[in-house]
Amino acid sequence: MLPRMIDIARAKLPGGDNGGYQIGRGMSGRVLRHFGLTADEFVATVAAAKDDEEVLAQLPVVPGQADHSKVSRFLEGLTVADVPADMRAQFEEYYGKNQPTTRSVLDVIAEDDARSFPRR
Repeated sequence: MLPRMIDIARAKLPGGDNGGYQIGRGMSGRVLRHFGLTADEFVATVAAAKDDEEVLAQLPVVPGQADHSKVSRFLEGLTVADVPADMRAQFEEYYGKNQPTTRSVLDVIAEDDARSFPRR
């Protein structure tokens, strides 16, 4: 999830084009809360870093949340059925209304990224 968030943050910088993608809500919001950051703070961290590794090195270690595997396991376990009601319309607009409820949200996002940004 972090590499995708870093790409979106870079696209939000001057001269970039985020193509309608956002960070700060949904799964990325959960990641930001884990690190105790706002979306603007995360974008500023990305802007100041020379590469992805530097972004990772700059992410704060929040007391009691040093185990990043917990947030990873949480995100990996999310399914389409877990999409909150207040985000369902936007999720369906981006990813379609016919996603199986047992499908992993990460798989839905990865498929959309592959379709939106095909490798050349």
